Amino acid sequence: MNYYVIKKTCSNIYEYVIMSTSYINPFDEREAIEKELKKLNYRGKVLFDLLLKNGLNYNRYIEVIYNGERFDIQTCKPVENIDTSIKRFCTEFYRDNCHLLDNGILPKAQQFLIRKGITI
Repeated sequence: MNYYVIKKTCSNIYEYVIMSTSYINPFDEREAIEKELKKLNYRGKVLFDLLLKNGLNYNRYIEVIYNGERFDIQTCKPVENIDTSIKRFCTEFYRDNCHLLDNGILPKAQQFLIRKGITI
């Protein structure tokens, strides 16, 4: 089972977002993610949305640079000021896949907001 989904965005900052699908860190599967990104002929910034692992903490979003072969771990950093369009994109993913919310650490109140499509 994959603990992530790779989603293409319309953002010019983050072309791809890696969405967590459970409380297990998708970065643990970075070799598989690297292979998928390589097939897409991508290189650049990648955003990890770790909502189901880290909740709404400062480290929900992690940015890392992918060089076309692998992630440059030294560039890995939390990003607190995420563009509203990216937040909305991520919320829509979880709203449309609300069954995944049961696999994470979010309290019921936050799950309810996401199910209603409220960007948090």
